[in-house]
Amino acid sequence: MTASAMLLDDASVLALLATCAACAKLAEEHTRWGRAASAPLVAMGMAMVLSLLGILPASVAGSSMYDVVWTHLMPLGVTLSLLSTNLRDVIEQSGAVLAAFGVGAVGSVLGTAVAYALVGPSLGPDAWKIAGRVPEAYTVNPRPLTP
Repeated sequence: MTASAMLLDDASVLALLATCAACAKLAEEHTRWGRAASAPLVAMGMAMVLSLLGILPASVAGSSMYDVVWTHLMPLGVTLSLLSTNLRDVIEQSGAVLAAFGVGAVGSVLGTAVAYALVGPSLGPDAWKIAGRVPEAYTVNPRPLTP
């Protein structure tokens, strides 16, 4: 048995998702539990509860607005968040972690180059594609290595 959501039109779904985000931001700014959980986690929790209650669609098939939020609004929000970040504070507060990430990134690139030099030719004509993708998977974009 599948339950149907109360809100099916895209405008209503987007309005309710925006309301979840706004309430979550207010909770983060004005409550102790909101600061501890963070606005994105509170917004996702609110949307999950609304979906479980049958108010929001439970899947992407129920509304194309989930795709809009994920492909357009989330990257925009991350970009705006990064633009308002003080880089000096970030470097001061995360110096050791940033250094460890840098060492790991360089090690991943060098290790991939050495591995490709040793066994690359035996892997076939497309081995260079895999070798180019491995350091990216460990440092930038953790998608699966399959296309």
